[in-house]
Amino acid sequence: MAFDISSTQHRQLDALLGEFLDLYKTGGFNKGEVVGALAHLFTAAAIDNDGEVKAWIEKPDVLQRWKDDTLDGRL
Repeated sequence: MAFDISSTQHRQLDALLGEFLDLYKTGGFNKGEVVGALAHLFTAAAIDNDGEVKAWIEKPDVLQRWKDDTLDGRL
């Protein structure tokens, strides 16, 4: 069963996807890192984990935590 997102959440999702593209385009994160994050997000949607999807699109700290964790993982 699919879950619904509001128009605002849809705009937030567009912005999140754009941010991932920019992170790759500017070289801050490599293709594998960005694809991994997007796969996580899309898998959450596929299994109807709306809480996870909505956290990514509504809470900027989730993306920031991913950035921090990904950069820390490079060390």
